[in-house]
Amino acid sequence: TENVVVRRCVADCGHAFFGIGSELSGGIRNAVMEDCVMEGTCAWLFRIKTTPTRGGFVENVAMRRVKAKNITASVLNITDGYGNSGALANANQPPVPPTRISGVTIEDVSVERAKFERQITLSDPAMLSGLSVTNLTVKYVESNTAKKGPSLAHGMGTGVASVEPRGEVQWGVTFVAGTAAHAAEPPLMMVRLRGPHTADDAQWAKTFKALSENRAACDEVWFSTGIGFPKIAWHEEHVRRLSRYAEQLRSVGIVPSLQFQATLGHSDGITALEGADGKTWGGFTGRGGVECKYCNCPRQKGFVGYVRGMARLYASFRPGSVWIDDDLRITNHSPGSPLGKVADGWIGCWCATCIAEFNAETGGSWTRETLDAAMAKDAALFDRWEKFSFEGIAAVARAIAEETHKVSPGTRLAYQHGRYRNDSQLAVFRAMHEATGLPVGSRPGGGWYFDYNPNDQMVKAFFAAQQRQCLGNPEWIATWCPEIETYPRAFASRTAQGILNEAFINLALGMNSLSLLIMDTRYETDEWYGETLLAPLASEKPFFEEYRRHNAGAVPAGIADTAKTPPNTLYMFALAGVPVLPGPGRPYGEIEAGDTSVSIMQMSSSAILDLRRKVDARTGGRMPVLVETPTVGLVVPQVAKDGALRSVALVNARIDEQKPVKLRLRGVPDGVETARWWQLRGKPVTLPVERLGGGEAIVVVPALSAWNCGWLAI
Repeated sequence: TENVVVRRCVADCGHAFFGIGSELSGGIRNAVMEDCVMEGTCAWLFRIKTTPTRGGFVENVAMRRVKAKNITASVLNITDGYGNSGALANANQPPVPPTRISGVTIEDVSVERAKFERQITLSDPAMLSGLSVTNLTVKYVESNTAKKGPSLAHGMGTGVASVEPRGEVQWGVTFVAGTAAHAAEPPLMMVRLRGPHTADDAQWAKTFKALSENRAACDEVWFSTGIGFPKIAWHEEHVRRLSRYAEQLRSVGIVPSLQFQATLGHSDGITALEGADGKTWGGFTGRGGVECKYCNCPRQKGFVGYVRGMARLYASFRPGSVWIDDDLRITNHSPGSPLGKVADGWIGCWCATCIAEFNAETGGSWTRETLDAAMAKDAALFDRWEKFSFEGIAAVARAIAEETHKVSPGTRLAYQHGRYRNDSQLAVFRAMHEATGLPVGSRPGGGWYFDYNPNDQMVKAFFAAQQRQCLGNPEWIATWCPEIETYPRAFASRTAQGILNEAFINLALGMNSLSLLIMDTRYETDEWYGETLLAPLASEKPFFEEYRRHNAGAVPAGIADTAKTPPNTLYMFALAGVPVLPGPGRPYGEIEAGDTSVSIMQMSSSAILDLRRKVDARTGGRMPVLVETPTVGLVVPQVAKDGALRSVALVNARIDEQKPVKLRLRGVPDGVETARWWQLRGKPVTLPVERLGGGEAIVVVPALSAWNCGWLAI
C-alpha cells in the first residue's frame, strides 16, 4: 500500500485514529494524515503495529496538524508485540526479517489529555529509524512516570512517556520542543546558514526554495544570531523574522535550529563587520595587556546579562538545537590573544576583573605582570589559571543553556569547538548538561576548507575522532557532529564529491551527525548551492542513512593510537589499508614505534601487503578485516558489542579507479551468505560471501571509482 492521504476528517471516537498494520508483509509507504480532529476519545492517536512474523516495512508515514481531546493510551504507539507472542505461526515457516520502520513524522499535533506521550515496544533496536516529533503539545499527561498538569513553558506537558522495551532499544528519535525526551539519534544532515540568508524576506525566499527542494539534505537548518553585538532591540526584530522563517521550515519537515554565533567574538576584525553598539562592558584582554575593542571578557556582568537576554529571545521560536559557536574559547581573540600561543601562556582574559577574581579564588595578590612572571616558572599555577579560564567560558555556556531551557525545555544544547591540548573544554559541555539535564552535542572542527588537497579533509576527520577521545567520550555527549565546511564557500572552494567523502569518513570513524556550512549568498546564488552541493547530498542521503542505521550500536575497530600521533601522520599510515582507531572504538592492539615511519608514497604493492600481514599477526589474526589486494586508501570496520563484524568502510584515496578488492573478514555471524555493497553515486549490489569457517569469510567488492567511498554491509 502506498501514497495514501487522510485529510480534513473529524472523528468522535475510535480505537486508533491513524492506525498502520498489523498486516505489513507487503509494506506500507507514503501515508499521511493531516488537518484532522479527534473530538472525542480514542486509545491511540498514531499507532504502528506488527508482529515478529509479519516482515515487510513501513516507510515515510506522517501525522501533521492534528488536534485531539482525550487519548486513553498513548499519543504514539509503535509495537512489534501485537496480538499473540512472537512465536512463528507455523513451525515449518522460515524465519522472517523484522518489520523495518523508518521515516515516521509527527508535526504540529496538540492533545488535551493523554495517559502517555509515547509507548514504543520493540524487540530489535534496528527496526526503527528516523522518528521525528516536532511541536507535539500534550497539555496534561496522566502517567505516573510523568509530571502531572500543564508545563510552565508553552503549556506543554513535560512528562516522559512510559517505555517498555523488550530488548535494548536505541531510539532513532528527534523530540523538538514540547516534550522532555531527547534525541538518542540526532539529525543526520544539518545545514548551517549565515546572517545574509535571513537578512530580509526576499533573500530568505530564495534560500528557502533551495532548502525545500533538497529537503533530504536538510534534516535541520541552523539560523545565525549574527557575529556582532548590536543593541537588544536588533535581536528582538531579528527573532520576529526568524520565527516566521522557522514555521516555513517546519511546514516542509525541516527542524529550525540556531547557531549562537557571537559570544566572546572571533576577533575585532570579524566582529567589526557587523558592529558592537550594544557593548557597554570591558573587552577581552590578552597576556600582553592589549584589550580588544569588540571581543568580550567572559566575566563581565553586563556581557553575561546580554547573552542571557539573547538566549531568551532566540529560544522563543523553539529551536531544535542551539549550537554555541567556537568563539567561546580562552585564546585566539585578536588583537588581545594571538592564535597558536597556548604553550606560551597566551590563554584567558587578563583584564582587571579576571585578575581580581583569580586573586579572590586563590588568595593571591597578583597583578597581570607578576602573574605572568610566576606562571612562566610554576606549571601548577599555569594549570590553575587554565582551569580558571575555562570556568569563565563555561559560565557563559551555562547562562545560555539556562535561559534557553527555561523558554524551550526540549531544545538540545551543543558546543562548537576547535582543538585543545587536553580535556579542559569538557567544562563547557558539563555546564550545558547540568543546566538542562539533557545530553549535549559536540562539533569539533577547524581548518581544511578546500579541495586543493582533499587528503586534508580526511586528516580533519581523524582530528575530530581524536578530539572525541580527548574529551573522554562521556555518555552525556550524545551528538558528535564534525565541521564539514567550505570557505569562502565560493565556486572554486570545494566540490560535492569532496563534501560527500569527508562526511562519510567521519561517520565511519564514529561520528553520528553532520554539520554542513556550504552556503553563503555573498559568493554564489542559492540556486547554485542547491543544484551543485545540496542536490548531490540529498541524492546520496540513503547511502548515509543506511550506514548509520545498519551500524547502530556498533563502533569502529582497529589498532589503537595510544601515543597521540599527529592526525596527518596517523592518516598516512592508515592509507596502507591498516584499520586504525584514532578515536573511541574497539581496539585490536596498539600502534607500535616504527609503524608510522612508513611512507605510503614510496611503498611497493608487496610492501603494502606485508605491512598489513605484520600488523594483523600482532593481533593474533583477530583484526576484523584484512585487505588482500594492494590498495591506497582507508579501511574502517565497525563491530558490534559482541565482536560480530557489522560493516567495512573503504576509501579509494587515488585519482584512478581501484580494481576489485578481496577482503578477508573475521567475526562474520553464522548464517550470513550474502553482503550488500554500497558506493557513493552508485547503486547498491548484493555480493556472495564465501564462508571459510570459524567466523572467517571472503568477499570481493567491485571496483571503486577515483577518490570515492563505499561500504560493505554484513
